[in-house]
Amino acid sequence: MFSRFMVIVNELEALGKTYTEVEKVMKILRSIPKKWETKVTVIQEAKDLTKLSLEELIGSLMTYEINLNNHQRVEENKKSIAFMALTNDDEEEKSESESESDEDSMEEECTNEDANMCFMALEEHEDKVNSNSNYNEFQDVQ
Repeated sequence: MFSRFMVIVNELEALGKTYTEVEKVMKILRSIPKKWETKVTVIQEAKDLTKLSLEELIGSLMTYEINLNNHQRVEENKKSIAFMALTNDDEEEKSESESESDEDSMEEECTNEDANMCFMALEEHEDKVNSNSNYNEFQDVQ
């Protein structure tokens, strides 16, 4: 957009029509799409438009555009979770199938629970061994 704008301004200057920096800034701000209206309002209220250079304005708008694009990418990458509504008939069928699979899952839970307890016991044993060896090393130093 900026390069196209500058081409038009330069061609007009070649024809004898010149614009001040403030006029150029205002023309760009007026040409920005509606979805950027909040950014335009912020620029107009926060900055002195008589002292705002064209390069500053373009830099500010480009930064805003980059932030918008990054925000859109993040939103696109978020996973959405959908929940399915169940009717009473669906719930009855589901509870029947769950009761059959509950026995299998209980066996898996027991196996996982046993494994976790074994790992905890090993960690406790390693901690005791390490603390004893540290104590022995301390005694050897004295």
